Formats: sequence, structure tokens, C-alpha cells
Amino acid sequence: MTTPSPNPKGRLDISLMSTGAAGIAPQRAPRGLWLPATAIAGSTALAALAGVTLGILAALHWSIATDRWIEVVQAHGFIQAWGWFAVSIAALVFEFIVRLNRQPMLPFAPRATVLSLFALGAVLASSAGVLGVATQPLLLAGTLALLAGSIGYAWLVLRVPFGVPLRFDLHPLFFRAGAVWLVVAALLGVLGAAQARSGGMLPASFDAMTEMFLRGFVFHTIVAVGLRAFPGHVGLPPVQVPAQRPILVLLTAGVLLRIAGAPGFGLPSTPILVTLADLSLVAAIAWATWVFRLDTAVRAWSRSSDRAQVLVPVAWIGLVAYGVALAWQAGAVLLGGSAPTLLAAGGARHLYMLGFVAPLLVAMLHVVLERFGTGYLHARGWLTAAFALLVLAWPLRTLPPLLDPAGGPATEATMGIAGLIVTVALLLAALAAARNALPLLRPARGRSGR
Repeated sequence: MTTPSPNPKGRLDISLMSTGAAGIAPQRAPRGLWLPATAIAGSTALAALAGVTLGILAALHWSIATDRWIEVVQAHGFIQAWGWFAVSIAALVFEFIVRLNRQPMLPFAPRATVLSLFALGAVLASSAGVLGVATQPLLLAGTLALLAGSIGYAWLVLRVPFGVPLRFDLHPLFFRAGAVWLVVAALLGVLGAAQARSGGMLPASFDAMTEMFLRGFVFHTIVAVGLRAFPGHVGLPPVQVPAQRPILVLLTAGVLLRIAGAPGFGLPSTPILVTLADLSLVAAIAWATWVFRLDTAVRAWSRSSDRAQVLVPVAWIGLVAYGVALAWQAGAVLLGGSAPTLLAAGGARHLYMLGFVAPLLVAMLHVVLERFGTGYLHARGWLTAAFALLVLAWPLRTLPPLLDPAGGPATEATMGIAGLIVTVALLLAALAAARNALPLLRPARGRSGR
């Protein structure tokens, strides 16, 4: 278990020791020890088989995407953001947050309920765009389920006490801010669904919800985990509180500016506020890249390095690329140019989602499937192969629409090829997670209370 303890200089000892089930008698194993790996396996498989398939149809304008392109794009977004990221990240947060703050495990039933609501809401909301019938009730039901799951997630996160005083570490504030912004994103989803027409939200409303999810929930949560897990598993130096504060301030400012400038929900568009929000996020990315000092992990690479120590810095390249793309697009607006097209904005967003978040999740699975499971990582090679395929795929998916905002045939074909590669990568990651869940499920059979 993580045991942070300030030394006389106020620094933190944040080495993360194994919390697996190895050596624990089956009858004493924590209830639902299998939940994280199972949730990750299921959500990643959903992303591979449903989310990426819809993305490929949208990229190629095939089948249902011929007449309902916007709806299919949004269905793809619901699956990938809420059905995959929300489920996987929440499953890991429920494990991390109690260990990082030296608290007992959260109750099993609320955790399972929150994850189920995210998955159910994503499937219902995406079905509205796919089916094209009874669309608004499905969309509204899906977003309401996402809101219920978000409120449950926030309730669980906010009730975890601080394990150390904030003067030593701000990571609890990042967890809590992420939970609050997740509820805001879900609320925006419900408002967008209430105004929806023909199976899809207004593009600006969907964009505002998605950006709130990615910038508010995902980024804050990644920083919260990274502040504690990166020094222990990636070989990075601890980030002290004075260096943590600018990240929190810049992220918060960027999210608030993005809400204020969002043109969705009947509000007027304020491009300058959206541009300032992008620049604030760019500054947060630049500062986080500097203070996390990922170069120290790279300089320490050797044959004996842990996989996470090698893979996390590689995943971070996608975040830097996202920052560069945002700065480029924001600079064009400030110089009098037009806002990026829908395709170009999607290319930048996928730099973040596919270029950074997805590889980072797979990289950290090398740690969490072992530490939060049996103490041994099965199918390590599958995970590493999945990571390599994602790194291969994200330039193919993101660079063509950024360089060709109009989206010609070559751009569409390249994006389709990237989608096929991503499908294989996510299936490998899902199978690896399932392989690690199996040993945890077997002892539970036939035992009451599991």
C-alpha cells in the first residue's frame, strides 16, 4: 500500500508497493478484487468492437454514416469517452485513491454501480445515432444514466479523506476537481440531449460536453495519479507543491474559459474565450511536461527498465503533439484566421485521446493489472504489442485531417487504416486484462459474499 510520509524537508516518500492478492487467503481477499481488470477488459472490448467500428464508418462515410454522419460521429464519441475512458479510469481511480490516501477500500456495490451506469449510458446514447429511431428518448435516457454514474463517482471520490496535508501534496484536489468536472460534463450531456434533433445533439453542444469530459475529468485525474504513481513506477522525481499549483490553476482556468466561450446550448459563440481556453491548456501541458521531468526516465532507460518507465514517456509524446496542434490552431484564430474545421478539430482531439490517453492507459496497465491483482502480470507481451500498435496508429488517424482539413479520399482511407490498427490494439489490451481477471474470478466461484 502507498505510505506517503513527509520527511524533515517536507518531501514525500511515494514509493508504491504491491497491493496484489498474492499470498492472501481466498476467504480474506477483498470483495470484488476482480472488478478493475474485468471492467477494463469489458470497456476496452466495447471500444474496439463498437467505438472504433463507428469511427471507421464515419471516416469512410460508409453505411449508416452516409446519411447520419454527425450522429455516427457522436455515437463513436459516446462509446470511446464514456464507455471506455470513463469506465477504465474510474475503475483505476477507485483502486488508486484509497491507497494513495491510506484509506480502506470503497464499498463494492457503489463502485460496480457507477461503472455499470457509465457503460449503460454510453450504449444507450450511442444507440440513438446508430438506430435512427426513437432517438431522443434513447439519447436522453443514456445521458441521464451518465449523469447518475457521474454523481455516484463524485460521491465516492469526495468522501475519501486526505491522506496527507495539502501542503505536502495537492493530488487529492486534482481527484476532486476531476470528479466535479465529470458531473458538469454529464449535465451538459443531458442539456444537449434535451435539445437534440434527429438522433444527435447539436454539434456545438456535443463538443462542449466532450471537451469538459476530456479537459476537466480526464486531465485532472491523470495528473492526480501521475503525481504519485510516476515517481514510484516511472522513475521520475517527485513534483513538489509549488510546481503542482500552476497545473491546477491553468487547467481550472482553461475549463472555465471553455464553458464561458462554448457556443452550444443556445449560447452565443465567443471564439476569443475558446482560444484563450486552448492556450491555457497548452500552458498546462507545457508546465506539466517540464515539472514531471520525463527526460529523467528516458536517460535511465536500460534493458532492466520496467515497461512503464519506457512506455509512459513515449505516450507523453502524444500529449506534447496535442499541445502543439492546439497552439497552432489558436494562433491561427488570433492572427485573424478562421476556427478549425470540424475534421481538423477532431484530428487535434484524437491527438489527445488516441495519441496520449489510450497509450498511457495501456502503459499503466503493465503496473495496475499486476499490483491490483494477483501480483503477477499475465500476457505482458500482448499489452506491449497493443501499446506499439496505438503508437503506430495515432499519427495515421490525426495528421491527415490536420494537414487536409477538407478531408479528401486519401485522408479518409488513411483514417480507416488507422482504425483497423486501433481495433487490433484494443482487442489485445482487452484480452490481456481479461487474462489477468480470470485468476481473480476463479476463487470467487462458489463462495458467498462475492
